[in-house]
Order: sequence, then C-alpha cells, then structure tokens
Amino acid sequence: MTLIYYLGVGMWRVEEKVGLFITKFYKRKEVRLKDLDLKFIQDLEYFFKIELKLKQARVFLI
Repeated sequence: MTLIYYLGVGMWRVEEKVGLFITKFYKRKEVRLKDLDLKFIQDLEYFFKIELKLKQARVFLI
C-alpha cells in the first residue's frame, strides 16, 4: 500500500505536514501503513482542507 496525497498548487514540505497531523491527531511519532484506514484518510483530508486551508487536498491509499 502507498499513501498518496495531492495538495494542489503551492505544495511544499508535505511530509512535515503529514507528520504534524499524525502527532496532533494520533499522539504518536509515526503510523504504520497497516494502521491506515478510511477514518485516517478522512481525518487527513480534513486537516489539510480546514486547518491548513489547502482546499484542493485529496488523499488516496493504493
């Protein structure tokens, strides 16, 4: 499985933003791929769209 995120124009330091999300919502330093589920994806999109104001954010798990 691969986590793919598209943030649209102005994308920079995406890994840092995902790390910030994981520490804020999951209270951990890292999340394993087997831990990813639909709720994680929805929470990550919410974080990008609402808190970081990146309206074009889309997250896919393939």
